[in-house]
Amino acid sequence: MLKSRLKIYRVLVPSVGGQGGGTISEILYRAVIIEREKVAEANGMLDMIAYRTDLEYRYMIPGLAQRNGSVYSAVAFVSPLELPEQRVIIAERFHTASVDVMVAQELAEAVRFAGYGLLKTDSTAIVNEHRFLTTVEKMPITKSLVAMDEQISSLKGLVGRYIGVDAHELAIANGMKPVYANTILLGVLAASNALPISKESYIAAIEERFSGRVMDENIKAFEIGYKHAMDYNNNNKDDDNDGLHSKRKVSDITEQSMDEILYRSSRRILLSRGKKDAERYVELVKALSNNNIYNNDSDNNDSYNNNSDNKSSNSSSSNSNSNIPDNILKIVAEGIGQMVEFEGWHHADMYMKKVMDIIEVDRERGDGTFRLSKAYAMHLAGRLMRWEGPFEVARIKSMKSSRGMLPPRYRDAYGKDLIVRIEALLQPNIEEMYGMVPKRIHDMICRLIPSWSEYLERRKYDGKPISIDLTSIGGYLKLWLLWKLSFLNRYSVRYHREMGFVEYFTKAVKDLAMIDYELACMVADYAQYIRGFAHIRASNIDSFKTLVEYVVMKGLEMDNALANKEYNITKAALRASMNMIALDGEGKDKVIRFMDELYASFMNGEYNKIYARLALRQLVPMSTY
Repeated sequence: MLKSRLKIYRVLVPSVGGQGGGTISEILYRAVIIEREKVAEANGMLDMIAYRTDLEYRYMIPGLAQRNGSVYSAVAFVSPLELPEQRVIIAERFHTASVDVMVAQELAEAVRFAGYGLLKTDSTAIVNEHRFLTTVEKMPITKSLVAMDEQISSLKGLVGRYIGVDAHELAIANGMKPVYANTILLGVLAASNALPISKESYIAAIEERFSGRVMDENIKAFEIGYKHAMDYNNNNKDDDNDGLHSKRKVSDITEQSMDEILYRSSRRILLSRGKKDAERYVELVKALSNNNIYNNDSDNNDSYNNNSDNKSSNSSSSNSNSNIPDNILKIVAEGIGQMVEFEGWHHADMYMKKVMDIIEVDRERGDGTFRLSKAYAMHLAGRLMRWEGPFEVARIKSMKSSRGMLPPRYRDAYGKDLIVRIEALLQPNIEEMYGMVPKRIHDMICRLIPSWSEYLERRKYDGKPISIDLTSIGGYLKLWLLWKLSFLNRYSVRYHREMGFVEYFTKAVKDLAMIDYELACMVADYAQYIRGFAHIRASNIDSFKTLVEYVVMKGLEMDNALANKEYNITKAALRASMNMIALDGEGKDKVIRFMDELYASFMNGEYNKIYARLALRQLVPMSTY
């Protein structure tokens, strides 16, 4: 029998599908073995543990989640400081209050697994606070993102020690790609002393797992995480919060500093577009901050196209007749950065012109809070003028492949090199592929074949998986060529269709602002629900048009007939309809039936029935009418 109870450490690694979370547990597993061998060698017991397989184990659940879905892996091991002679049996799966350390790749996943009751009250939670949106947050059922502060507060109540850091932002701040966020988390883990594993063993495990330049980059990332955690702990020894916590807790862009927005966006542009565009972005935002605002008078002058120099941006910024309100400036700065990164300066130019138009409407019709401009600018950049298509996918994957993303060398049990392939599995449908075709060519085909549009409509969601070998020259060249053709995106069918909806959205907001400011704010804010890809995005756009063309129009007709200057029926019906669409995938049909019932009651003079129906949905008080 064992003379004393062995110390068993259990480490849970919640992660996000396709983001390399399994690498964290693999390196940790190797580090445990290396640390145990060091201790055994120092005690002359290396031969005794050479063939032991019962002192540590690792398991993971791979392949069961889509990219960005929820997956996890785990490592359990006897303390490397203990070298038992007897065979040890460790529970295969974690049970309630059994996890000592959790290293989470994403905040929401950390909260999810902590909620299962697996962690102890004295457990350590090391969390990457960079957000990958959950499926629920991407769907219309969710009115807003889950607040980071609420998640962090909940997690702190479930664990003894919380250590949070935005590893993605830390990687970018140190000139590295976000893919190294995983190794940064391992550096923070080493600095936390939550496990009896030395820093040297972690580094040795990295050297064993990787090779060449990839190994050097991972060691650099590890050191960044380690130093960041040590520096914070040394500077905050008297802080009531035990452990490192990222200073960036806010999820609302307006609560962040302008310097933070400027730095983060310029780094993204630097990695995706190059140094020249990054410097131009910094210069423009600084000019905006100094009230040298964008020139909104020139419709044909693309002051920020790729062929212009920095002087043109200065002249464009100085010839302005209006200022951007302070509470919108941060949103605009973030939006410009997203537009440049996505499509270039001509896209950012278009974004700025539209935002300035709405700001002028807000000055004329608003209440001084600029709520309309804030919602419009935020959702225009985040939801409407950005979408994922083949050109964007090719750009991202080509950049990764060309910047050292080829796999490290792997060896079999006999030390022989293995050939490893990395494949990108793409699943484009006909609509996405055909969307790259120039609009003029599409129009010409439609004139020659009148039934062409109907055919595309019937088959638009058909498609089959395409596998591209990223480790081959041919596979890389396919993506690289598509990336280099991305300048055609602004002339494509997809671009014209998406920008056509942007014009529709903008016109709806402007027209409603002339009628009722609050109503315009409600419609502008609904753009946050236009999420997802392919048919999901198309369905959300269709639902938005239903709200504008059916709900709002019928509501205004009823309010005008009843001389209701507050437009309470329209607003209440709009809130009810938004809830129906958000809570039910087939909600659009319910909305139409709901409005038809209200309109029928109106035509029959049953006004109290309208008010009662809305009141029963707890949308407006009866006394309003």
